[in-house]
Amino acid sequence: MMRRVVLALAAATLALLVDGCGHDDPYAVGGPPPPNAPQTIGPLQQLTFDIDGDLAPTFLPGDSLLAFSWILPGASDQDRCLAFYRLAAARIRNLRCIGGDTRHDTTNVILSSAESPGGRLAYVVQHGPPTFPLSAGALYIGNDSDTTGAVPVLSIPFSSDSFTPLTNIEQLNWKDEQTLVFLGVLMNPPLSYMESTPQVIDVLVLGSGAPVRTQVPNSLGATSVAIDPADGQAYATFANDSLVYAIDLTTGARTTVLNLAAFSVPRDIRVEGHRLVAVVQGRRFTMLLPSLAIIPVDEGGDLLWKDLTDSLPPTLITNAGIVRTPPASGGADRWFRHLILSRDGKTLVAEGFPVAYRVKGGGTPPPLDTVVTKKSDLYLLRLP
Repeated sequence: MMRRVVLALAAATLALLVDGCGHDDPYAVGGPPPPNAPQTIGPLQQLTFDIDGDLAPTFLPGDSLLAFSWILPGASDQDRCLAFYRLAAARIRNLRCIGGDTRHDTTNVILSSAESPGGRLAYVVQHGPPTFPLSAGALYIGNDSDTTGAVPVLSIPFSSDSFTPLTNIEQLNWKDEQTLVFLGVLMNPPLSYMESTPQVIDVLVLGSGAPVRTQVPNSLGATSVAIDPADGQAYATFANDSLVYAIDLTTGARTTVLNLAAFSVPRDIRVEGHRLVAVVQGRRFTMLLPSLAIIPVDEGGDLLWKDLTDSLPPTLITNAGIVRTPPASGGADRWFRHLILSRDGKTLVAEGFPVAYRVKGGGTPPPLDTVVTKKSDLYLLRLP
């Protein structure tokens, strides 16, 4: 896959970010957007070309803008900003970055984000030493144009009913203008910022007083959660479970809506207008860390969509770089993670990872192994 390191304007951008804000600023307006032209690969459009990886995309209201976690080119401390990408212009419009670290001795990152229909922007900020791991942060609420009014509403790490502490927040969903639903997870430091062990579904009610967080009963082991804005219904998937459930956020009661056993275990679901997209197949395994902890690893997989209002079977998206039968001599593929779906359910954006199939022994045909890079770019796919 062709890659292009975005270095233009890096020094000027970094200088502006450092000089334009103080230690207590949740984020600051960035400098000129970098060049980052897209490329069309058949029906799949590659939106970004960043050697350090783009993470956690989300659509902003109106579906004309994306926000995602973007690393500052050339930054020695590996800071990550929230980049706003205009689809019509096919480029980053502007940036929101953490300020105040003039010595560059701390890694400051913005990870997952989501904006409500009313313009409330929720985003996760984490801090730590440049050598990793991130050690502390918060969930902030602001908007995409105001750099002074954002406030922290939940500190990270935080305690949940089942685990202490949970060290990151992923898959932010606005149920309404006062309610956020998300996954509380354990971040896995040796791998990447967005590689984690999902744990529980939490609900955060903002209101006029102090925010109130509750754990959804019966949500232990959840691997994804999505809210359909069409009717406010919550959906969830769980570890090693081929079913997609409608879940009651108050009682935790589950109702099966889809069985994807034919496609392995679904995860990273999104639902808009009763249309569901998910990651299926791919490769999941466990890893033994030097600390002797065993953690799950998800290297992504193929894309699938299903209209929940009809009786037709799910559709595996086979024109997005999928190699159904790897050639005996090896070959290339692409897997996906962290999906988002436009409000009309017809535009899908995801992190895409190059996959290489390599021969690992003798035999006829020889066995193949998969080598997956964790450096993702963002890809767009139009659905029927």
